[in-house]
Amino acid sequence: MTRLMILAIAMSALVGTATMWWHAPLAVRAETAGMPSLQELHVMAGVNKLPNHHVEDRSVEFLPDSTQ
Repeated sequence: MTRLMILAIAMSALVGTATMWWHAPLAVRAETAGMPSLQELHVMAGVNKLPNHHVEDRSVEFLPDSTQ
């Protein structure tokens, strides 16, 4: 009787996991189906029209002081 219950619980867990795994990719595709790609978002926002500018590397300013 105990073996039968353990087998039933294991089988239900296996079936539940398989069902969730089988349907997960469909849910992910459905959520992202209406979302535009990153390139389309950049074109809509006009990112290519922004001016190029130089960004200074300021990482040296935040180094810890070695004299302390």
